Amino acid sequence: MTEMAEAPPAAETAEYHWIVTLQSTDGNRTTSGTATGTADLLPGTTDREAFNMVLPEAKRTAGFPDSAHPVVLFYRLVPNRLAT
Repeated sequence: MTEMAEAPPAAETAEYHWIVTLQSTDGNRTTSGTATGTADLLPGTTDREAFNMVLPEAKRTAGFPDSAHPVVLFYRLVPNRLAT
């Protein structure tokens, strides 16, 4: 009889709140928008990984088309749970 190895426990995610302000210029027209949301991140996720996950959602929420390449004017990522 062989023993089955136990699966490692699933890592718990933590909820983070993000805010992103974007700006794009097309000819003489400048468009900017701010988006906010939450992301569930695994322990060990880097800020750059989180940013790359958040940016597409921020672009959509702020009203930029998928083809747009706006510059980031502001980015903030913090734990969503307030200290008690």
